[in-house]
Amino acid sequence: MKGRKPKPAEVRQREGNPGRRPLPQPVLVAGRAAPSPPTGLPAEARDVWDTIVPTLEKVGLLDGIDAVALEGLCVLVARARAARELVERDGIVAHTAKGVPVVHPAVRVERDAWQAFLRFAEQYALTPVARTRLGLAELQRRSLADELDVSIGANPRR
Repeated sequence: MKGRKPKPAEVRQREGNPGRRPLPQPVLVAGRAAPSPPTGLPAEARDVWDTIVPTLEKVGLLDGIDAVALEGLCVLVARARAARELVERDGIVAHTAKGVPVVHPAVRVERDAWQAFLRFAEQYALTPVARTRLGLAELQRRSLADELDVSIGANPRR
């Protein structure tokens, strides 16, 4: 997509929807099964999978075909964490063969992995702005309100 990213529906609604175009409605993929973790997924990436996938499935954002993209997302987090551990162990400065101090190569690996992760994360509403763009922020507010109503004994919203 070229140009500016669209304003979140909530912002357009707050501003009075000056363009008078219809606001997007939240779209969920209901009733589809989440993909199974791929075989050979490294242990750290599997931990990320086990953290992210159940939540995305609960919200209804997953389909079986998402396995490859989710694998990439999880591997990127694992790679960024491994690079961070290297930097913490060796220090941020490394030395060339001639003894010249340079920034540790793992710093770049970590930075690139997190940047790529954030691009993936936006596609799966893993950032607050992405959730708002997809209309999931309003859905989350509604479900939280329902949970509060149930926990304090009031009638849940329907």
